[in-house]
Amino acid sequence: SVNEAAQLMQSGRAPSLVLLDEDIIRQPGGEALLEAVRERDLPTLVLLSPGPEAWDIGKPTPHLNTIYKPLRTPTLIRRIHGLFQITEQATLARTAKRSKLADELPLRVLLVEDNLVNQKVAVRFLERLGYKSDVANNGVEGLAAAEANDYDLVLMDVQMPEMDGFTASREIRRRLGADHQPKIVALTANALQGDREQCIEAGMDDYITKPVKLHELGEVIQRQFMNTPGSSVPVENA
Repeated sequence: SVNEAAQLMQSGRAPSLVLLDEDIIRQPGGEALLEAVRERDLPTLVLLSPGPEAWDIGKPTPHLNTIYKPLRTPTLIRRIHGLFQITEQATLARTAKRSKLADELPLRVLLVEDNLVNQKVAVRFLERLGYKSDVANNGVEGLAAAEANDYDLVLMDVQMPEMDGFTASREIRRRLGADHQPKIVALTANALQGDREQCIEAGMDDYITKPVKLHELGEVIQRQFMNTPGSSVPVENA
């Protein structure tokens, strides 16, 4: 009935597909129900009776289509596929327009990583978040880059030749002035208690484990630059 459909719409449990019979639209409140599915861009098929008295659904939208009774399975399937294809395309278009993290948190980023594969993965993930990054191949290069440029964020591998990430982080903290200190996030192969303590002792702000994951990279940036309450270095789950 119209009332049951209206209650479902108001409950927040929006259906994935609406099949709305013309006879329901003709009932009191039926036109409001049609307008509600139209406004919410719900994929909707209006089932019409053939003939000149068929209901005029008004201005068509990509999410709303009609089909005549009696229903034929092949036609019904084609119409449903068409609705969902359009809906998916619209969703992808909205996602493409969605702002990247760098739009909200513009940062200058340095990646210090000696492994070429790990470099490429981290750089690609940073790009997907909207960041262009400088790359250093070891701790010595990372320290030199940090001294020469004002970085907001340094992603620091902890195990590197010539100078490891812990030593490089200590030197950054020692050599750079208070107004030029970046956030330093360790890239570690483990998440052990000893790693956490070493990160804190070396002056690091946070860490994530390798292999780096896109969502974790985004989360650590938000955690460090959005003033999220809580400990800087996350405590491991037991």
